[in-house]
Amino acid sequence: MREALARLEQEKLVRTVTERGTFVAEVTPNDIIEIYQIREPLESYAAGVCAERMSEDGLRELKSIVQQMHDSATAGYAHETFETEVSLHRTVVRATQNGRMVGFLGTLDDQMHRIRSMWPRTPRWLDGAVQEHEEIVRSIASRDPDAAERAMRKHLRSSCDHATRFLMPTRSD
Repeated sequence: MREALARLEQEKLVRTVTERGTFVAEVTPNDIIEIYQIREPLESYAAGVCAERMSEDGLRELKSIVQQMHDSATAGYAHETFETEVSLHRTVVRATQNGRMVGFLGTLDDQMHRIRSMWPRTPRWLDGAVQEHEEIVRSIASRDPDAAERAMRKHLRSSCDHATRFLMPTRSD
């Protein structure tokens, strides 16, 4: 149990207060920014690799995922749209066949899960997210690594901005 708590603390999911106990760590704006500072270059790179190497079966899978995302958003199913978005990102990262990247981003994904659980899923967000992911998949399918990297970078910057603005509004003291 101690080892599990130590790992959770190392991953910044819990914090330990001496003589008080262990608590779920709060998400701060700095946490969100740090996570996206790591995700952006790695996932953008992954999108470029996909554009160069992804198999035709992999491309069909990505197109199917983005279509599911579109269908869920059109029906107003925010939770399903969100889950499908996560699936698309994981598929892109797995396609790199880089086990270290998959593992490292998997650890970040655990931290992102907490942020995602607080994410406001508005119709405007749904439409924007679908459009951004359609552009990512179009760029990958056209086998244009530079465009795929740009599309992923644009999406992740937009997501970071959304998270910091809507999850961590500025306080007036």
